[in-house]
Amino acid sequence: MTRAWWVAAVCLGFGVVPAAAQQTGSVGIQRGLSAPGPALAGTANLLAEFGSFSIGPEVGVSGLGDGAKAWHVGGAFGLGASAGRIRPHGAVAVARYSWKVCGDCASLGLLGISLGAGASLVRPPSGLSLETELRWHRQLQRVGASETMSFVTVTLGPTLRW
Repeated sequence: MTRAWWVAAVCLGFGVVPAAAQQTGSVGIQRGLSAPGPALAGTANLLAEFGSFSIGPEVGVSGLGDGAKAWHVGGAFGLGASAGRIRPHGAVAVARYSWKVCGDCASLGLLGISLGAGASLVRPPSGLSLETELRWHRQLQRVGASETMSFVTVTLGPTLRW
């Protein structure tokens, strides 16, 4: 198995096992835009929730314009309000990024980090919410390039909490 699959398997364990034990969690799928594109972006996550703290696996893809893309698979950690109709939150994710800097270029596998802030509009009886997030993604490893690869995403989408 490749390293990306190992990262995904470990993160899935972090999300599924605590969610099953705690019987509280969430699954979310968001779509949006990424800059410097602008191009489409999307993320999906499965999080175990412990009051205001959440942890679990996340996958995503972001278009970066001119055929460039960045895929990521890793773990997300969140901290935010656990009650109320509007719930602000912050997020940190560490992931393996597959950066493809142009349409014909080979992908670069790099360790990366993302920092985000957002809010959920929750409909309490149903467990459904609408979540939006602004997130900055950045590489952590150097590959000999003079510039650090980074981009910003803005996403919006449904989340189901149980």
